[in-house]
Amino acid sequence: MFIPNSANVSITAFDQSGKMVIKILDRYLTKGNHNSSFNIAGLPHGIYTLVLEIDKTKTIMKKIVH
Repeated sequence: MFIPNSANVSITAFDQSGKMVIKILDRYLTKGNHNSSFNIAGLPHGIYTLVLEIDKTKTIMKKIVH
């Protein structure tokens, strides 16, 4: 992911009921390109909502685990 300006960044995953299942990232990142990964082995099959928040701007993505 590209961070246009140094900022607080978080990535959180929610299940279909809206329950937070994992906080993937929650820290201050400097401007530039960054990679983040997480292990989905413990997650049940289903559709998850990932919320990327950079400062106060949110981007929402859907991911399928099977």
